[in-house]
This record gives sequence, C-alpha cells and structure tokens, in this order.
Amino acid sequence: MTSISSIPNISSSYFNCISKQDIAIASIKLGSIFQRLFFKSTEIIFESVILKSKIQDRLYDHCYRWIKATLGLILSGSSIPFYFVGGLFLFLGDTFNDHPYILKTNHTIQSQPSNSIKLATFNICCFDGGFPYLFGGLDPAFKRVDRIAEEILNLKSDIVAIQEANDTTTEKLIEKFKEEYSECYYHIGSSPVFFSSGIVLFSKIPIISEPLYIPYPHARFLKRGFFVFETEKFNGIITHLTPGKEQNTYRKIEIGLILEHVKKEQNKKPFVLMGDFNSERPMEVEGFFDSMGDDKPVTATNRFNERTIIGKKSDDLDDESIDAILFNKSGSNPKILNWTLVDTFDINHMESAISDHKLLSLELEIN
Repeated sequence: MTSISSIPNISSSYFNCISKQDIAIASIKLGSIFQRLFFKSTEIIFESVILKSKIQDRLYDHCYRWIKATLGLILSGSSIPFYFVGGLFLFLGDTFNDHPYILKTNHTIQSQPSNSIKLATFNICCFDGGFPYLFGGLDPAFKRVDRIAEEILNLKSDIVAIQEANDTTTEKLIEKFKEEYSECYYHIGSSPVFFSSGIVLFSKIPIISEPLYIPYPHARFLKRGFFVFETEKFNGIITHLTPGKEQNTYRKIEIGLILEHVKKEQNKKPFVLMGDFNSERPMEVEGFFDSMGDDKPVTATNRFNERTIIGKKSDDLDDESIDAILFNKSGSNPKILNWTLVDTFDINHMESAISDHKLLSLELEIN
C-alpha cells in the first residue's frame, strides 16, 4: 500500500509553478473585466446624450434619448463599485508586474531584420467605452477594430506603433495579428483609475533588449510618456505628446526629455521617433528629419466633433498634420525608400470613419 507521505502534492507543485508575474498579469486582466461593465454604460450614455440625432421627429427623439440615457445612468451607477474594484486589481497587478507593460510573444513566426525596414504609426482613438464619442466624435472601439486590423495588415509593416488603444481592443488586435507579429507590448504606463498611455508596439523583428517606458512628469488624466525599444538595426521611440494649441510648453518639455534620452544612448544606432505629436508641421525635434520632408499632408482631423452636441462650431474645426515618423542619421545614415499615408476617414461620411487619424507608413534603408 502506498503511504500518504509518498503521494505527490499536486496542488503544491501547481502553485509553485505560478510566478509573481503570472499573478500580476491575471490581476490586470481581472481588473479590466471588472471595469468593462462601467465603460459599457458610458457607450450608452454618450451615444444618447452627446451624439447628434438623425431622427426627424423631435418628440420621439427626446423620449428615445431620455429613456436610453436613463438606462445608461442606472447601469453606470450600479457598475461604479465594479469600476473601483477593477481599479484595485489593476493597481495590484501593476505593482507586482516586473515591467511597465505586458508582453505577448509568438517567436515561431519571428522575422529577421533586413536592410529595408517598414514602419507604421496609427492613432486609432480607441479609448474605453464611449469615450471615443467624447474625444473624437467616433464610434466605440468595438465597432471599428476589425477595419483597423485590416488596414494595418494590408501595409505589411515590420513595426507598428499605435496610440490611444485600450487593452480590450489591443487583445483583439493580438488575436488578428497572431500569424503576422511575433511580439506585442501593451498596457504600457498603466493607470488604475485614469487612462493608460494607450501606446502599443507590434513587431515582426526581434526586440533585443529590455524596453523602457519613461512617463512625462506633468501627465495627469492620461499617463503620457515615451516607449523606447531596440532592434538589431535601430532604436525606436513611440510617443503621444500633450494635445492643445495652448500646451506647446508641455510639448517642448516632452521633446526635451526624449532628446535627453537619445543623447545618453551609447549603442550609436539611428533613432526612429514615431507617434502623434499634436503639433503642426514642421516638427521641431533637434537632429531628427521628417520622413515627409517639407510636405504638410493632412494626417488627422477634428471635424468629427460636428457629430456631437458639445463639439466646436464648424468654423473652429480643421484638418491637421500632426502624425509623424522622424529619424536621425546617427551611425548607419538611414535612407527613405517610400512613405505612404492611408486614408481612414471621409468627412462627408463621418459615421464610417476608422479613426480621426490616418495610418502613416515609412520604408527606410538601414545598413
């Protein structure tokens, strides 16, 4: 007869296999699930209160909006405890997380870098819940994620830098990109109560050293900062600078922090700086060149705010040239092979927009 002492302790061995990092990731995912109910309620509220109606019957319109907004408020009120419980799980997960990000890998499909590198940057305006209505006049992320994925996949870029992506949307993109991209860094610079940085990196080529996330000291409701990574051929930086024409002082501070990091780097590889700069061309970043040269194409618009009842007047809305891929000529002196700007919106058909920013791609030769 087998003695009790000789029976393997399965539960003990199982828990010994669970690392602190596993617990951190599980806590983050659980927090996201708890908060999802609250964000769902914001979709109902913002759609019924903020979005302009196309219903011609004003009495019916008011009744419909009142009923829908009431249901949203009831759901929102009842889900507030879940939001804060979710925030607690996110806080615990981020505290125990060994990195300021979550990494998903599939090295079975990893590509080796060549002299020709194709990069892309895309602000997808995929905040949680109904906040795309509020901040961009756009439909919620779940209505647009399939078309976002399709446009990105069509470009066949080696590196994709994304801004304004929530974790739920990113996980859907990971699933759609699982046969194309070997690494994804997301949940970067998280905040348990406010919005995280929204920065995401997809890569087909190996990231060869530990990435860094450096937050901007004045960031409040959105944990802005810049994400630094290294490949065999170049160093990459993804950022999303502070918006607002009156916030130029903050943007100068942010660019200063990026340049300070660039000057400290010792590996002598060229830097590629990608993202939403929230300031009109020309991009004033010392030592960096704009892949678009002297051109000032429209890369974004705030005209979708016409869809909302709280948006600016039409005369105050305009198109912008604020998204960019910049590079310096340290080391191997990169050369521009081609750049592409993918149309993702038509201001005459606002309801079908993929984003309020265009998808920008650059092909560089880096020897």
